[in-house]
This record gives sequence, structure tokens and C-alpha cells, in this order.
Amino acid sequence: MNRFGLVLIAGFVVAGQPCSAGVITQTKGAASIDIRWDAADGKLELADLIAVTLTVEGAKPLATPTALLELGDDAAWQLVQRSKASLETAGPQREKWRLTYRFAPREPGKIAFAFPDVKYRDELGTEQTASWDPVWFEVKTPTAGELRDITAVEAPPPIVAADYSAWIWSAVVATALFLIALAVGLRQFFRSVPSPTPAQVALAAWERLLAKKLPENGRAERFITLLTLLVRRYLERQFSLPARRRTTPEFLQQLEACPLLTLEEKRFLGSFLEQCDAVKFAKSAMSADECQGLAGTVRQFFQRRAGGNV
Repeated sequence: MNRFGLVLIAGFVVAGQPCSAGVITQTKGAASIDIRWDAADGKLELADLIAVTLTVEGAKPLATPTALLELGDDAAWQLVQRSKASLETAGPQREKWRLTYRFAPREPGKIAFAFPDVKYRDELGTEQTASWDPVWFEVKTPTAGELRDITAVEAPPPIVAADYSAWIWSAVVATALFLIALAVGLRQFFRSVPSPTPAQVALAAWERLLAKKLPENGRAERFITLLTLLVRRYLERQFSLPARRRTTPEFLQQLEACPLLTLEEKRFLGSFLEQCDAVKFAKSAMSADECQGLAGTVRQFFQRRAGGNV
């Protein structure tokens, strides 16, 4: 068997396996896509996202390609975010068009991600269609078998009748009285402990995120992505806004209509989300100190919402 045949067989074997963490690039003519994910073992959670960057390069003036806007309701993936299209110089008399998407899985299992076809015009002005190979992911979720009830009281072993039955019954009664008193005491204790507010929950998550030291390890973009999701999750819990399934422009429109936020808070959130989009989509560089400064403003926002008690 020649070398080409061996390479072809190896390609089919790799394509049938679930993905591991990293990036996959596919190039079809003048168009290409980069598919990126962060799961270390290639197994995504339902809350994880994959980023897809579409690039088309050609001679000036480059005609705008026909790219994906939305996915169907029956699709296995949901479009979460879409950046603004960018056009940049790629060389003498050449341009490069780029657009970034973020998708989330709708259900667990082994599912394929197939980016829709993209239409563009080549150097001669002829319309071309780029079709992409599917990429397989395994989406996992906790099963009932993995969960264990830690609150149930195990039944005592059966009592064998003996000459010491009176002592045994006395112990049973004493145990029952103790358990009743314990249950009443725990009920009163948990009643007296208030549940944490959404702002307090967000501050605890903020502390855990800072402890990972992602910017110091060269992962500023991942840090900004998680910080954005943290803010969106807080706003979703506090104000019942569908924050995590909206693009930034759509979400800012919802914030403007929210009467529970002050004008200063709305301005801060708008500026914060625009800075994060610049890092995630426009690939703007951000140092570790700048990441710390941006995270500090988020912490101040959470503290004000928590009433300054944290």
C-alpha cells in the first residue's frame, strides 16, 4: 500500500474518535474555519462553549461572503454569541474577512458539529461554496447513578430478642428522642441562616476565578471569557434576564430597559462588555495587570449590589 493510502486510512480513524482539547482547522479554497474548545479531556459539559472563527481571503475589493446568521431550532448546537465582521489587509492588494461564533450544545451525548456551508466569490468573481467536515464531541452530564443521597439516615441493624431486650428498647427510645431533637435543632438552625444573595454568590465565584491565576499563566482571553460569563450569570439570577443566550448588542438593549439598574451601572456594564468583546473577538492584547484592574471593577460592582456587607 502506498503512502497516500496509509495517510487516508489514518485520517478516517482520527475523524471517528471524540475530540481532545485544542483546535481544529479546516480549509476549503479561500475559506477556512478554526474550531476551538477548552475541555481538557475532549468531553464537554452542557455549559461549555466552542468558538468557531470563519476566515475568507481574496483580492481587493473582497465581496462579503454569505455566512451563518442563526441555526435551526432542531439543531444539536445553539448559537450563543456572534462577533461583528472584520476586514483587514492580508498583503498587497489582498484582504481578509473574519467572523467569530460561539456555540453551546443543547443535549448530552456524542454529537457532531457541522458548520453550515459558506458562499464566497473567488479571484475570477465565480461563486464558490465551502462545505465543512463534521467534528465530533462528547457532551456529558451527571447521571443519577453518580449522585448519592448523603442526608438519609441508615436503618439500624435488626434487633435480636434476648434477655437484654429491655436495655435494647431503652436504647432505641433514647436514639429516637435524640434524632427528633437533632432534626428540630437543625431545622431551627437552617431557618436562622439566610440564603446568600446573587451578589454574594457572584463574589464567591469571583474569588475562585482569581485564584486560578489565568492571566499570569498567559490565558488572558480565557480569563476574560469566564469573567464575562460570571457577570452575565449574576444579571440573569438577579434580574431574570436571559443574559447568557444573547449577543452583546441584544443584551445591552435589555439592560437599557431594566428599571432596577442605575444609569451609572448601565454605563459600566456596557463599557465592560465592549472591552471583553475586544479581547475575545478582536484579539486585543490585555496584560495580567489590565486583567486584574478589570476584575477589580467587577468586584466593586458586586460589592455595591450586595450592599457593601462583603
